[in-house]
Amino acid sequence: MLGALLLLLTTADPEPQIRAGEQAYKSLDFRTAAGAFERACAADACTRPQLLRVYTGLATALASLGQTAKAAEAFKRVLFIAPDWQLPQGASPRLREPFDAALVFWRSRAAAQVTVKPAALEQNQPASITAQLEADPLDLVDHLVLLVRRADREARLEPADRTPLADGGFAQRFDLPSSLTAPGQLTLIAQALSASGSVLLETQLEREISGEPRAAPAPTPVVEETPKPEGRALLHLWATAAFDVLSRQLGAEVLASVSPTSILDLNLGATFGANIGVRLGATLHLPRTYRASPFVQARLGLHPTAGPAFGGGLALGGTVEAGPGRATASVAGELFRAAPQYAAFAVLVQLGYELDLPGLRAD
Repeated sequence: MLGALLLLLTTADPEPQIRAGEQAYKSLDFRTAAGAFERACAADACTRPQLLRVYTGLATALASLGQTAKAAEAFKRVLFIAPDWQLPQGASPRLREPFDAALVFWRSRAAAQVTVKPAALEQNQPASITAQLEADPLDLVDHLVLLVRRADREARLEPADRTPLADGGFAQRFDLPSSLTAPGQLTLIAQALSASGSVLLETQLEREISGEPRAAPAPTPVVEETPKPEGRALLHLWATAAFDVLSRQLGAEVLASVSPTSILDLNLGATFGANIGVRLGATLHLPRTYRASPFVQARLGLHPTAGPAFGGGLALGGTVEAGPGRATASVAGELFRAAPQYAAFAVLVQLGYELDLPGLRAD
């Protein structure tokens, strides 16, 4: 690509450092491999294929060292530049855990991409062209550049200004001189660069100065899924089936939940079974960026048809992200003040699903 050639002419070659990291990884020297990958594109400009090798190598080396959180951050970078990248078949759980955490992170965010929005181009007239980074939640992109290619010449344009957008994105304007707007075909290549000049994202548009624009195949991976709304869901609907180990009775709960913070849910709903009642709860859990999360829940219950009966207890369990919400499993112990004919203590085994309701969300 034109961008890669221009960068290689003006910067040192990171390829030896990348190969050193790959060789250390093959020799099972994961710590040396991680260090080499971290240095490879830190100061020298890398092409997108080189950057993908660096991020995947860093992620797998860190995962092999047991540094799961750092490996997940590296996998987030892999998916930033290549959203359809996948682990190879049969990958170990040590690699799967941080990769799944990165997938959960990107599932609720728009995929990063660069778009070009040229104004009307007139023959031999200066023009203004806007390139836009749609999102950058990882803060990887330092700036955009615009490469202009014609049959008789090529030019690299630097941005004239910068306008912040949501989720770390921004737009930059490029001034196209009249010397580049002679009649004929024009190719515009917008690149998102890191601080070292590495090419993170790239898109291409072709124009005829006197005709209508037609989109050229973009070298960036195609994201087929519709991006999900940004941020975490604030409202949830939780349905649970319950089995009382002591009384051998089946029941169910349906709860509505609100999340005032990323680790706390407040619950209100109804219980169904031998007796119908009202349920209040407060649930603490890990942030939803983790694929699997343990939780603890404080529970209060009121059963008007059982005396009435009033009491509460604690539930310990876990969730696994699945679809538009998460599967849940827990064990709960509860103590009630009730009429003599009713059991005062319950041990519940619960299985359910919590659905994230569309609409209200937070960053």
